Amino acid sequence: MPYPLSSAVQPGDPTLADQYNQLRSDALRLGASESEAVPLAGLLRAYRSPLRFSIRGTTLQLEASENDPCALLINGFALETKAPLTLTPTGFPAGERIAVCALRSAGSPSFTLTAKKANEPIGVDERKLAELTLTPESTIESFRLTDADSVADPDGAGEGCAARCDGRLTLVSGNPCPAFDVPSADTLCWTPYQGNEIALLRPNQGWRTYRFDELRLPLSGMDATACQDIFVGKGAAGVELRSVPWSSLTNRAQPLARRDGVLVLEADPGLRYVGTIALSGAGKTRDTLSERNIWNLYGQEFRPLRKSAAAAQLGPAAVSRWSPYVRDKNAVVSAVIGLSQGDFSLTAAGSLHAVSAGSYAVLGIAIDADLDDPDLILNSADLAAHAAAPGPLQALISSRGTTRHLGKHVYAMISYSSGAGQIFNGSFLAQDQIGLCGGFYG
Repeated sequence: MPYPLSSAVQPGDPTLADQYNQLRSDALRLGASESEAVPLAGLLRAYRSPLRFSIRGTTLQLEASENDPCALLINGFALETKAPLTLTPTGFPAGERIAVCALRSAGSPSFTLTAKKANEPIGVDERKLAELTLTPESTIESFRLTDADSVADPDGAGEGCAARCDGRLTLVSGNPCPAFDVPSADTLCWTPYQGNEIALLRPNQGWRTYRFDELRLPLSGMDATACQDIFVGKGAAGVELRSVPWSSLTNRAQPLARRDGVLVLEADPGLRYVGTIALSGAGKTRDTLSERNIWNLYGQEFRPLRKSAAAAQLGPAAVSRWSPYVRDKNAVVSAVIGLSQGDFSLTAAGSLHAVSAGSYAVLGIAIDADLDDPDLILNSADLAAHAAAPGPLQALISSRGTTRHLGKHVYAMISYSSGAGQIFNGSFLAQDQIGLCGGFYG
């Protein structure tokens, strides 16, 4: 079908009836005849762009911006808003159904939001978009779109991409990635990071995107002898943090599963996995340069690890067996890694001051060793070479194997001496930095 039927008219050209009818056909039916197509007005009367609502307690907000405006038709007028519209319904009894309407005002190309009882008639310059109810405290309790065949949840921002997940687990409110030690905290936060939206899998609705402010989870009552998987889910009061304990510090009790490539709790796919933590004591934890108890799956940043050996110079505590380097049982670091593919590397840097003739020394790294029992101290370093003369010593451990670093592990700096004459350097000189150094992304 050729479109448009009409053509340009030059000054002085006669205007004929068929030209007029072609113009009219173009305008009403895109050039089609009355017997073949309905008028465009009938189709456009129901037009609106996608609606994205969010809820903040007592306030409903229709999202819109310069780059993502909201447009609709009311009484044949095409209207548009390029800024968010808010509505705080007041004066309605708890539980009563309330209609949320778009309201056209004469002389304006935009519209506003208004609320009325759901059983009241809709005015000629109004268009019903949704219904809601309030709690006795006037908080929005339930919400549903009526202008479409979809449903929006409280705190929801509409249909979403499963990959959307803005936020990080942190122990500092409002700071998603602290650059300083947090020696003690009793609350875990999920703080917006590079955005404030997260997609959650909802029963019979698919992935829904929710906007959130900072979410908080008290650590009281959690088991300090086991790691905790942390999830974001949709509760009755909105988006919330939840924890699921491991059976120990190294064994996950509840398996994870993937839905559309996203990790969720297998037993409840509505819970999206965002990280793993461990506690440092009853109802509290810490995040420091030597003890990292927070691991993030999303928005990963490099988390450094470092601990210096305190002693200046000392010989080994035992000969022909592994023992703490310079007898320092505090030359250790620890870290939580939530998934086996998590990147991790750690280097031990030491120095051999003296060695007896015919003997040698080796520097190593132990994992979860009992430093009070030399028979239980084993070297787990991936790279470690012996030295038979004074000089630097080094050992390296990194990610390998499927579960080697999964969970929370303690890494200790250890040494081995084949003879009694060896002397190791700790921080012997002011310029020395003897100890453990490394890190991971999380």
